[in-house]
Amino acid sequence: GGGAGAGVAGGITAGDANEEEVRGYDSELEYLDDQFATLVQRIQVAAEVQKRRVKQAEVEESAAPWEKPTKKVNVSELQAKLRISEAKIALRLQRPGKLGTPRLEGLCAQLQLDAFEKSVLLITCGYTISPVVKQLLAQTSASAHSYDADRLSVGRILQVFTTSFHEQVSRRVYFYKSARLVRRGLVRLVSDRYQNRDDLTDCLVRLDRRVLDCLVGLEDESTEVAESASLYSPSVALEDVVLPEALSSKLLHM
Repeated sequence: GGGAGAGVAGGITAGDANEEEVRGYDSELEYLDDQFATLVQRIQVAAEVQKRRVKQAEVEESAAPWEKPTKKVNVSELQAKLRISEAKIALRLQRPGKLGTPRLEGLCAQLQLDAFEKSVLLITCGYTISPVVKQLLAQTSASAHSYDADRLSVGRILQVFTTSFHEQVSRRVYFYKSARLVRRGLVRLVSDRYQNRDDLTDCLVRLDRRVLDCLVGLEDESTEVAESASLYSPSVALEDVVLPEALSSKLLHM
């Protein structure tokens, strides 16, 4: 919670780092590098918590004979490191740097996105451009199917950023069509056409390319590399659209 983060931040200022050592960010990539490193820690924590849940439920996982026994991990230690990393980012954001306000922070403030919506943008961005984040998501996936392991779905995001089944269910609304992230086109939900799955948690989550370029600071790259287009399903029927007759005929002909 906020109280724990504030306590850790105070510990960083007073003990783990001197005032002079903690500085602001000089570039978008420097900021994202810190965020991705913290995201990696969060994915590791979520994976270990999930293992504990399975063990507490007395669900035995049958390991293959060739698999090595998993090393025991101290979850409390991982959680403490995660809190320190998050507090360090919060502290650096308060300090002056060449960058000023990172674009992800500015976007969340402008659109009034909450912490969970910010996390969704961060993990979709990391999944797209960070090989470490993508590989770790695949390695820690609980999916029984190998083709699902390296896919970023609604269910996978909920696993990483929630701590209980009740929380997972309550946060499904963040991926409804009426939700801010989807309604504003920041992320897109893609159904897997190769599988007959209709549940929301099976939908794949993709970050809009323009948003990605903005967050990384590469707005001009898309047009420099190639022209691109996005396909959206219409929300109204064509016969309900009011158009001049000539234009309507041309569109229908096309």
